[in-house]
Amino acid sequence: MKERHLIERQALQLMAKGQWKEAIRLYEGLTQQYEDPNLHNLLGDLYLRVGRIREALSCYEDALKGFMADQLFSAAVAVAHKILRRDPERVFPYLQIATVYAQQGYVQDAISTLQRCLTLPLTPHEKRKILSILKILLNHASPVHRPSLKEIYLKLGVEDEDVMMALGLQPMVETAPEPVSPPSDQSEVAPESPDVWNFFYLLIEIESALSQGVEPPPPSMAMARALYDLNLYHATILELQNLLTVHPQHLEATLLLGKAFFHIDDLELALRAFRQGYEATEGERKLEFLYWMGRTHEQKGETETALHIYQEILYQDLDFLDVKQRIERLTPGGSRLRRERLRHGYAS
Repeated sequence: MKERHLIERQALQLMAKGQWKEAIRLYEGLTQQYEDPNLHNLLGDLYLRVGRIREALSCYEDALKGFMADQLFSAAVAVAHKILRRDPERVFPYLQIATVYAQQGYVQDAISTLQRCLTLPLTPHEKRKILSILKILLNHASPVHRPSLKEIYLKLGVEDEDVMMALGLQPMVETAPEPVSPPSDQSEVAPESPDVWNFFYLLIEIESALSQGVEPPPPSMAMARALYDLNLYHATILELQNLLTVHPQHLEATLLLGKAFFHIDDLELALRAFRQGYEATEGERKLEFLYWMGRTHEQKGETETALHIYQEILYQDLDFLDVKQRIERLTPGGSRLRRERLRHGYAS
């Protein structure tokens, strides 16, 4: 792990100097040594920086598969949208986004994504994947959603007895398969500006923290934030652990450490960091630590604990981040429950 950390720091130094090809070679080597979707995601960003669009999209797809396999769904959706910004006709990212929404019970979001899929040429394998997503959605859907699910199923043109029974349908008349267009040959073009420039400004920000000498620079929040923003969570953790050894009361570092543990799904260590910061601070920053404690319990499937934390946050700040929406997603009739508890008071 330490060797990888040093290679990543070396690559960041190269990027800060604009030596993109040298940095790419380092990360290409890392992706061959480590099965980490974060590395593929960053290598995709680097390929975009030098205009290698095909390689970037291939890396993003590898990252997307890895994040889905690791059940890091927020990261998976973010990478899927990266792909679609550059190739909105790719079916694979839509299918992964729809799968995440279906598994998390976001029925309308999943339906909208599947409706977009049906506007694109689909292979038999992709149709079967949509069918499997429909089966998940049928476990969550309310009567309001069933007409849309029925429409998607009928347009799909693939019969499944269980789905037909669930939707109250009769067997369909066999239809001719839809023609599948050959994949378009996407040419290499200059990278789009928004993401690339954000990435470039990030490197400018960390350049001042990078030593130009042989010795590596001391641990710093600038480096930790840069590693975190590049989704290099293991390297972020090492940087922050070194920083906290010198400055154990550094609350910003403690919060970022917990978030890095959260993103690698080490939830117990994430909770430990968030609790430590919560006990050591006051004011709005205290609510921020409390919010991430709730996020972590939610990720662990401890819904009641997460709800209690979110409700405590609302008691102190009614408009804190996305807490209202999280309560509504976690509880049927969440708006009514929140109003009742606010009326009677629920601070512990």
